[in-house]
Amino acid sequence: MRLLSVVILFYCMSVLLSCAGGEIPRRSKPTEPLMRVGIERFSKWRRVCESERSRPTFLGNKADVPDSAVAGAWADLHAKLSDASDIVKIREINSFFNKFPYMDDRDMWGVEDHWSAPRELMAHGGDCEDFAIAKYFALRALGMDADSLRIAGVWNKRRGTGHAVLLAMVDGRCWVLDNLAEELLLQEETRRYYIPQYYTNEHNVWRWERGAAEKQASGGVGAD
Repeated sequence: MRLLSVVILFYCMSVLLSCAGGEIPRRSKPTEPLMRVGIERFSKWRRVCESERSRPTFLGNKADVPDSAVAGAWADLHAKLSDASDIVKIREINSFFNKFPYMDDRDMWGVEDHWSAPRELMAHGGDCEDFAIAKYFALRALGMDADSLRIAGVWNKRRGTGHAVLLAMVDGRCWVLDNLAEELLLQEETRRYYIPQYYTNEHNVWRWERGAAEKQASGGVGAD
């Protein structure tokens, strides 16, 4: 019995290691051994989702932001991308939001970790997860399905810190929208230095290792 348990454990660990650099789970059925956990346990992300449901930042070509120049830039981008392909949408959205300033949560909010709604990033700037959140909701406003998008909490081996990016599945390939990179990256290109910790969209959360998702989504991603 003990030997069987060891064999099963070894098998599960081998699957986990083989999948750790893998692509985004497709649709709402993540590949095992990802564990789906309740979004209600992710307080900061849940707050952002609830905020966007009650007061969306993006309503068509209108952006609920105080700066008229920023609102006008969104209106122009929305008009440009309304009939564009998904690959063009993710490229332009990545470039658009990466122009906003990076701001550390401790400097801006006086707390270790604050997850901002898109309007907050567009008003003040933000850190890594704020860029990913804004890109997520902007692409949703442009018609992309939630099942093709994931905010990913990762461990950045290069910097030795937590980080967050947006993943988008387009034409069967997983693209990384990263505030640290001007160009789109394929997820397979980032496997050497980004170790997945969790994925989330507005419907589900999938975690890679016990406790990592809760720690990072409710207590701080740690910002690049």
